[in-house]
Amino acid sequence: MPPRLTKAVIRDFRLLRRTELSFTDKVTLCVGRNNTGKTSLAKLFEFFVARKKAALRIEDFSADCYEEFLAAHRLFASGEAEQARDTVPAVTLTLHISYEKDCGQYGPLAPFVVDLDPDCSEVVIRFAFGLGDGALKEFFGGVPVGPDARATLEQLGRGIPKHFEMSVMAVDPADEANVRPVDLADVRTLVRVDFVEAQRGLDDGSDGHAAPIGAVFEQLLTAAENGLGTRNLVMILLRLFTCYRDHTATSPESGIHLVFLEEPEAHLHPQMQEAFIQRLTYSVNLSPGSTRR
Repeated sequence: MPPRLTKAVIRDFRLLRRTELSFTDKVTLCVGRNNTGKTSLAKLFEFFVARKKAALRIEDFSADCYEEFLAAHRLFASGEAEQARDTVPAVTLTLHISYEKDCGQYGPLAPFVVDLDPDCSEVVIRFAFGLGDGALKEFFGGVPVGPDARATLEQLGRGIPKHFEMSVMAVDPADEANVRPVDLADVRTLVRVDFVEAQRGLDDGSDGHAAPIGAVFEQLLTAAENGLGTRNLVMILLRLFTCYRDHTATSPESGIHLVFLEEPEAHLHPQMQEAFIQRLTYSVNLSPGSTRR
């Protein structure tokens, strides 16, 4: 069996101040009201795993972090540099990945195995966006301590893109102090992340095509089948197949393929959405080479 993502732990990203999410074997469903962090979860995976260059703003930190920025600033101004460095918040994403301990060859897992326990069958990867090494003085030095907290945060915020950076560490599951830096390229060999957004552009002809997909569906589907919901479901399946095809074409070894599907279909009854979600893995099994999913 290929390795499997079992848990993600998020710290200090937008509404996800202290969040843990467990993943099932096939489909994990996140349900909630608007502005509860569902989209932020996918955005964080995109930020750390999929983007070529990462940069966050102070608005991307949880609101509770603002006081921590101010507290760190005050510590620095009072000469407590070490304490200030420890107080500066960082956005983190920690992935827990399980594998079969008798797998023989670790393949793309090898760079992340840092423990010496033969009975351990988990690797932990931690992404962090935090203050860079040696950047404490540059980040705080030019910002005077004043009574206006908002103005201070605005000045500190302007320094985040220049003085904060992303790091990736392999962590010993039994000893968090035992870490090793790893390359993002190795992460992307092990974990591929794709996204299917809610706005899928069925009838968007702006790319120059004479017949947008929506117009093609009008010729292929009956009037009863040709509602916006049905057409979007077909588009989702096409997008999923494209993601899967690209993954199998570029990943010679077993790895993890995550696809974030935003809003299965708002125009459909919830029971039909549920039925569609249940059929997702069946559709994947119809694809060539589906045993490598």
